[in-house]
Amino acid sequence: IELVVDNRVNRSTLSGNGIRNAVSLQPVLYIGGIPNSNQINLTDSGLNSYGFQGCLSSFIVDGRLLDYQTALVLHGKINMNICSDLNKLCYDFTCIHSGICLTNDNDDGPQCDCIETAYIGERCDKLPNGFYFGKNNLIGSLEYVMAQSRQTEHDIITFGLQTFSISAQIFRLESDLNLYYLEYEI
Repeated sequence: IELVVDNRVNRSTLSGNGIRNAVSLQPVLYIGGIPNSNQINLTDSGLNSYGFQGCLSSFIVDGRLLDYQTALVLHGKINMNICSDLNKLCYDFTCIHSGICLTNDNDDGPQCDCIETAYIGERCDKLPNGFYFGKNNLIGSLEYVMAQSRQTEHDIITFGLQTFSISAQIFRLESDLNLYYLEYEI
């Protein structure tokens, strides 16, 4: 038996007397799951009882593309020709580096919110332009002077970082008169 997924070939050899002839694609090949009448001890085998969830396309048997319209007896809820809808969903692998996947019905597909990561890009997969501190073990800091003093009840400071050290001072925000400060360390 040969299974090809994403151009990777997985082969299994059937062994035992006569077992090679016991596997046949006739008269019925169930695709996407097993009808309720045939579900015997599925949960005991580790398989779910609701079958495959997703999109199957380009199903080829013995070198011939399966004609879904005429060859399949439909069991349960199957929608034809809507595989493009899967491109609008979020998956575990859609956004990387802890990016947050967001969907919108008016959109062509998912968007990755990378604001709270140390990455940018469509999938949070690119390194941003930033400040590289400590290159060649040199000490450095950046002083940013606020344009004007502001009084707020609530502020949000968001940043992404990648570090080579176990502990470090990330930032220090000082009050106008240097009486108070907020410091963030790792």
